[in-house]
Amino acid sequence: MITDCEIIHHENSFSIEIIEQKAKDLRAMWNTRIRGLIAVDSLMAVLDGLDHSEDSSTSNV
Repeated sequence: MITDCEIIHHENSFSIEIIEQKAKDLRAMWNTRIRGLIAVDSLMAVLDGLDHSEDSSTSNV
């Protein structure tokens, strides 16, 4: 995920720092980041499911 805000990675988590003067703009920026995280999480779940289905289909050969 590419973003213009600072992202700090930790071993099991990460932090996002967003600086904005206007609360309305900050809210919009935050919502955009959260929607992006939800989309990536959904994509990762789909890809993980595909990986598991390939494992089970090749084990039956």
